[in-house]
Amino acid sequence: MFVSQWRYPTADELIYEGRSFGIGPVRNAGTLQACVASPAQTFDGAELYPEVSDKASIVAFNIAKTYHPFMLIAEGQIDQGELAVFLRGRIELMS
Repeated sequence: MFVSQWRYPTADELIYEGRSFGIGPVRNAGTLQACVASPAQTFDGAELYPEVSDKASIVAFNIAKTYHPFMLIAEGQIDQGELAVFLRGRIELMS
């Protein structure tokens, strides 16, 4: 089974670029790293999140609902849908 090579933003890139989006400050860097790594998961050689929108959505879900690595998201000030749109533009297919 073919697994694409994706380039995911690093936790540091999300911290840096997130400032312009109003995300921050970081509450827990370890949980942010877990969020960033989540779309790369596979099972039996197949990607669990094959589309870029799926990848952005799982990162946004983990940030907004599961791990809360940023202070403003933990306080409910950032919308999950807006966060997914922000992330979608930062996950790229490697060629």
